[in-house]
Amino acid sequence: MKCLQSLEEEQICLIVANPWELIWDYEIEVPDFEIQQLGIKEIGEMAVYTVINIKEDKILANLVAPIIINSLNNTGKQIILSDTKY
Repeated sequence: MKCLQSLEEEQICLIVANPWELIWDYEIEVPDFEIQQLGIKEIGEMAVYTVINIKEDKILANLVAPIIINSLNNTGKQIILSDTKY
């Protein structure tokens, strides 16, 4: 797990994890326009994280809305997957 810290709002921080460390057969299909919008040219430039929510006695991973990051320029966005089994 990692913390994804806002550079603009110091009090905003998300706990995130690599979804494949949680579910080995996690599958996503990121739409081409999302990849283009982030300036990702090759798959190796893309990092994928899932937001972790901790509530009382439960830990939940949001697999339906991963955060996609261009690891070269550190831009990213959360996308909502359609047609997903999660």
